[in-house]
Amino acid sequence: GMYTKAQEKWERVLVASADPSDRSIAIRGITYAHIEKGDRLGGIEAIKRFLVLENWREVGRSVRKELLFTLARLAEDQSNDYSDSGNMEASGSLLLQLSNDVKDIPNRDSMVRDGAYQLAIAGKWAKASDAARDYAKNPKAKYRDDAIYLMARADEFQLKFASAAKTYYQLAAYYPRHSRSGVSL
Repeated sequence: GMYTKAQEKWERVLVASADPSDRSIAIRGITYAHIEKGDRLGGIEAIKRFLVLENWREVGRSVRKELLFTLARLAEDQSNDYSDSGNMEASGSLLLQLSNDVKDIPNRDSMVRDGAYQLAIAGKWAKASDAARDYAKNPKAKYRDDAIYLMARADEFQLKFASAAKTYYQLAAYYPRHSRSGVSL
């Protein structure tokens, strides 16, 4: 259709032009074409490539920032679609993969937390636990308390009761206001 043709045109511009203003317009055009075609996953992959390959000093940091926000929105929408269709594993995996690939994506902390919880809901306790443990290692993690709770819950569901008890105690000791800290003891 029309957006496929537009995307092809903008891809030719990217290959042919070194002019930063042409490149920024082409990047936006390709991204917009993916969105209009309803191809969120294609848009996500295209943006990830642009973030790695482009020289943002030339093209413009504002374009990069715009792409980061667009990427976060596309990921949220795709994740919601997966969740709505019952594919919690795909939803969680998408969020965690993007949060690992693009460290400065907006709402990264929420993406990690939500992705780990969605893997837990899907019954992928080991993956959920690994994601939560990696996240909890960061002392500046915004949702560290939720990660600790999920680690304990994952250990419990994997029948690692001694580890679960220690982690539940840690949650109650360090985060007494967490909604689950009371039942942790």
